[in-house]
Amino acid sequence: MSGYVNHFWEGTMNKRLAWSQIRDFFEGQWIELVDVEWNENATFPTRARVRNYAAERSSLIEKISGAREVNDAIILYVGHMSPLIEIDSKHALL
Repeated sequence: MSGYVNHFWEGTMNKRLAWSQIRDFFEGQWIELVDVEWNENATFPTRARVRNYAAERSSLIEKISGAREVNDAIILYVGHMSPLIEIDSKHALL
């Protein structure tokens, strides 16, 4: 991520952001969301706080694996991605 996005995230990490802001600034990233406001009829949250982010899912999982507070967290990928169905640790379908 660019330095601009890192600076943006550091300035807003304790604030709830609108989904449009999250989508714009964290495109191509895996994100951990907390304090989520979600309309039950919507595909994406209305507002949330981004607690962590990483370019790779495994990196995000590693970041949050030692955290005490993982309850009520949502992990999402922001961007376009081909559907992936994991059969087991060695096989996946696209």
